Amino acid sequence: MRACFEALGQLEGARETVLTSDFPVMLWNGPDDPSHNPMKVLRDRQSLPYLSTAGDRLGMVFRHGAEGAKGIRNNFPEGT
Repeated sequence: MRACFEALGQLEGARETVLTSDFPVMLWNGPDDPSHNPMKVLRDRQSLPYLSTAGDRLGMVFRHGAEGAKGIRNNFPEGT
């Protein structure tokens, strides 16, 4: 598990990958995630879809699933 989370912290090239992808991308996290504020800055600079949910991204999955699902549907209507 620790290796998984360490890998998530390796962000070299992540910005370029997100900005040049040919598939829909939505930034998603919560105020309790360490990357919340930097991710909001990236969203503002690049006009990317963004979902912020209570707690952190894992808390959303386990405690706020309906809110997260609604946010994803609102950002990516059927067919996108």
